Amino acid sequence: MPKIEDDKTYDGIKKKSHVKEQDILNLDSSRKKRITINIDLKQFIPKIYQYLPYYNLSTAYADMGSALVIASTSLPLTMAYAISAGLRPEVGLYCSVVAGLVGALFTGSRYQITNPTAGFHLFVLSLLNQGGPNALFTCVIVAGLILVILGFSGLGKIVHFIPRPMILGITNGIGLNLIINEIIPSLGLTINTKVPSHLPGKIGALFQHIDTISFPTLILAVCCTASMFIFKKPLKKLPLGVLVAVGGSLAAYLLDLPVKTIGEKYSGGIPLGLPQLFNAEFDFALIAPTMGTAVSIAMLVIMKSLVAAVVGDKLGKDNHNPNMELVSQGLANIGSAFFGGMPATGSIGRTANNVTCGGKTPMAGVFQSLAVLFVLMYAAPMANHIPLCVLAGIMIYIGYSIGEWNEIPRMLKTNRSEGLVWFVTFALAVIVGLDTALQMGLLLAAALYIHKASANTTLTIDSGSHLVESKPHILHSKEIPSGVAIFSIHGPMLFGTADKIKNLPVEIDESHPVVIIRLRHMTALDSTGLLAFEDLLAEMKKKNKHLILCSIRNSPHKLFKSSGFIKKIGESNFVPNVVTALKRSNQILSEHGDNKLLKTYVGGEDPIE
Repeated sequence: MPKIEDDKTYDGIKKKSHVKEQDILNLDSSRKKRITINIDLKQFIPKIYQYLPYYNLSTAYADMGSALVIASTSLPLTMAYAISAGLRPEVGLYCSVVAGLVGALFTGSRYQITNPTAGFHLFVLSLLNQGGPNALFTCVIVAGLILVILGFSGLGKIVHFIPRPMILGITNGIGLNLIINEIIPSLGLTINTKVPSHLPGKIGALFQHIDTISFPTLILAVCCTASMFIFKKPLKKLPLGVLVAVGGSLAAYLLDLPVKTIGEKYSGGIPLGLPQLFNAEFDFALIAPTMGTAVSIAMLVIMKSLVAAVVGDKLGKDNHNPNMELVSQGLANIGSAFFGGMPATGSIGRTANNVTCGGKTPMAGVFQSLAVLFVLMYAAPMANHIPLCVLAGIMIYIGYSIGEWNEIPRMLKTNRSEGLVWFVTFALAVIVGLDTALQMGLLLAAALYIHKASANTTLTIDSGSHLVESKPHILHSKEIPSGVAIFSIHGPMLFGTADKIKNLPVEIDESHPVVIIRLRHMTALDSTGLLAFEDLLAEMKKKNKHLILCSIRNSPHKLFKSSGFIKKIGESNFVPNVVTALKRSNQILSEHGDNKLLKTYVGGEDPIE
C-alpha cells in the first residue's frame, strides 16, 4: 500500500481542472450555453473517508502530534470563550470535544479544526438574556440546520458573495467587543447584578462599580496580556496560552494573591467525566424570535470556517470542498447544542497550527477531541485553580490579534465607499450587535455593488477614430512569444466574482514563465478583487513567473495605484495595451535567455472587441 505522505497517491481524489479555455474568466453567452446541471454525489463524501484507505502508523503519529499541540492550545481558550459567553467553563470543553469530533468526521477540508472561537459570545449572551437556555438550544439547532441545508443545496461558495470590507468590519467588531467584554473581569470588579450584553450597559456597569477595583487582579491580568504579546514570536512553536495560564496560576498561588479562580466562581468546579447533556428543550415558539440570530450565527460560521479552510488549503497545498464543509459545520453545531449550546466553527488559528505542526488528515481533528476528552475524564479539576483574570488577560490578547487592524488604513485610503461599508459594519457590531451589523453590511455592500456595476456601463461608437484607437488592444494577428500565456477578464472583478481568478494558476504550466492578463473588459474592481490580484501576484512570484497587466480602465487603475499594487508588480509590468505587453514579454524572455517567438494568429481578421 502506498504511503499517505505521498500527495500524489491519494490526491488522485482531487478534481482536475475542467477549465481549458485560455479566456478563463470570459462569461460570454456562448460559454453559458455549455453549462449543464450535473449533481455529483461524490462531493458529499467527507474528506476523512477519502484518506482512511491509505492510513498508516506514521501518518497516525503525525496526526497525533499535531492534535496534542492543538488540544493544549485549545484548553484555556475554550474555557475562556465559554466564560465570556456567560456559560460554565466546562461547556467550552464539551463543545471542543463534540463539535471537534463531529466536524472532523464530516469535514470537507483536509486540515480543518472545529472548535469554539471568538465572536459567538455576543450571540450566546443575547440569547440567554432573551429566553434562557431554551432560546440558546433552539437557536443553535436552527443555525446548524441552516448550514446543513446550504451545504446540501450546493451553496458552499456563498462566502465569495460576502465583501471583504464587511468581513473586516465584523472581525474588528468581534475583536473590540471581546476586549471590552474582558475589562470587567480584568479589573476584578464586584458586580452582583447581571451585566448587560450590549455595549452601553457594559460601560454603565463598569463606571458604576469602578470603586470595587482589585489591583492585584488588574496587575495579574495585565502581566498575562503582556506576556502573550512579548513571547508570541520567541515561543511561537509552543502552546503559549497554556504556558501563560500555568504561569499566572502559579504566580497567584505563590504570591498568595487575592484573585478569584474558576473553582471559586463556579460551584463544584469543572466536573470529571464525559460531557453532560444540556438541560434545555427545543421550543418551536422560540424559532421565530431567534431566527435572525440563527441566520447571523450561520453567516458567521460560513465566514470563519470557509476562510479557515482556505488558509489550510494554502498552507497544505490542498483544495477543500465548501459544500461538505458547511454540512460538517452544521452537524457540529447541532451536536454541540445538546452539550451546553456553545456554537462552534472552523478555527483559522488552529487549522493553520494543524498544518504547521505536521497534521496530515482530518484524523488530527478526531485526536484533538479525544485529547480534550481525556483531560475532562482525568485532569479537569486542575483547571479549577486558574484565576479568572488570567483567562481574561489571554482573551484581551485574542481580541486584539484577531482584529486585522493593520488593514483598516489601507482600506480607508484606497476606496471610500468600501471604507463606508467597513465603518458601518464595525460600528454596528460594537454598539448594537452582530445581527444588525451582518444585515446592514450586506444591504449596503449590495447597494454599492449595483452602483459600481451600473457606473461602469458605457456606450461607444465602433467606427472612425475608435477603430484606430482599438488596434493596440486587439490580440488577433499579434506575434505571441512561445513562453507567454495570455488571459482576459470580462466583467466586474468585485466580491462574488473575484474568486474566479484563482483558476488561473492551474492553467499555467512550466513552459510559460510570463503571464499577461488583459483588463480592457474588466469594468470594475473593489478591495476583494484587488486582494485576488495580490494573491495571484504572490503565487506567480513563488513559481518564478512574471505577471503583466495591460489595457486597464481608469476606475480600476485608480484603485491599483492608490493601494500600492503597481509598485508591487512593478511599473514596467503595468502597461497600456497588448502591444506594449508583448514587447515587455520579449524583454523578460530575452533576459532569461529565451527569446524565441511563435507566430500565432488568432483568427484571420482583426475583430473590434
